[in-house]
Amino acid sequence: MENVKQTQNTPVNPLLAKKNSRLPGTVYRLPSRGAFYEGTNVLSEEVIDGEIVIYPMRLRDELRMKALDSIFQGSAVTETISYCVPHINEPQNLVSEDVDYILTVIKKLTHGSTITYKDVCFKLDGADEETRAKIAQQMAKRELDDSAREEEYALDSELKKKMEDGDAFSMDLVELEQRKMQEEQSKQNSPEVEEITTGLCEFFIPIDHFIKSCKPVNPETVMEKMTFMFNDFEIETRPITFEKFKDISTMRLTDQESMSNEEFSNFVTNFSNHNLNARIKRIDDTNDPELINEWVESLSMQERKEIFEKIEASLEWGIDFEYEVECSKCGKKKMTDQSYLNPMYFFLTS
Repeated sequence: MENVKQTQNTPVNPLLAKKNSRLPGTVYRLPSRGAFYEGTNVLSEEVIDGEIVIYPMRLRDELRMKALDSIFQGSAVTETISYCVPHINEPQNLVSEDVDYILTVIKKLTHGSTITYKDVCFKLDGADEETRAKIAQQMAKRELDDSAREEEYALDSELKKKMEDGDAFSMDLVELEQRKMQEEQSKQNSPEVEEITTGLCEFFIPIDHFIKSCKPVNPETVMEKMTFMFNDFEIETRPITFEKFKDISTMRLTDQESMSNEEFSNFVTNFSNHNLNARIKRIDDTNDPELINEWVESLSMQERKEIFEKIEASLEWGIDFEYEVECSKCGKKKMTDQSYLNPMYFFLTS
């Protein structure tokens, strides 16, 4: 199969046809196994049991996946998936767990099985108070030195401008020399701070770990788990789609500092309603979005929390991005935080 979608009226490029025949895509099975796309046009008719063919990225896709604006708008993700996975017709309507899996596979196919990033050595984790105090002194000294250099540069620039304008006087030169002498004396009188070199360590994360440990959904039981009783209401939930996830992420990035108290309260309420509505498919026999929204608006904070806990309990499939990394210098191990270890992080740090 070619990794460029063709129509009946579009001639096949023989160069691309040859390239695709020599570099065929790789078959992977979606963690959802296509269970949530029946009766939709999300996947092509050729897909059986969620099996799709995935190709590496082009340069243009890779550059867009590094551009924050394109990522937040969602265009980079949908366009990349559209090109790399021809079996998918509507990337925006994929469930987020499938999107995570696809992007992780694309990263592997494009850049190899391991990603490398640098961070401060773990040997400073749990350092005693004395070491932390020395580090704080060191950082403060560096800030003062940087500030002094900036001020000196400003003085030199100001004097240079005066000389160019013919307005420089001997007093300017005397003042400049005096200030430089004062700064030098201040540096000599400042206490010596023991240099603590933190250095950067390299951390290696095997992408294969996430692909191989990804839990597939069980089509026979998933629907049962996604329906539960809550205060005599039968609630049927659904996985959140990438389109809905993008909308929620866009709301989260809204500038909240400039809001009044009332505006902030309305924002939090709307965000919470939108976040929960995106995950509810039906309540009892009602699937009308407006009626469900009114019901959601009537919920207390505790009731929302309990519903979200039940929803999370049903999502026992997909990729778990928690991973224990090991410092290449000190050998210390540390469990990474899921809040940043995800496909977007893989692309932005490479």
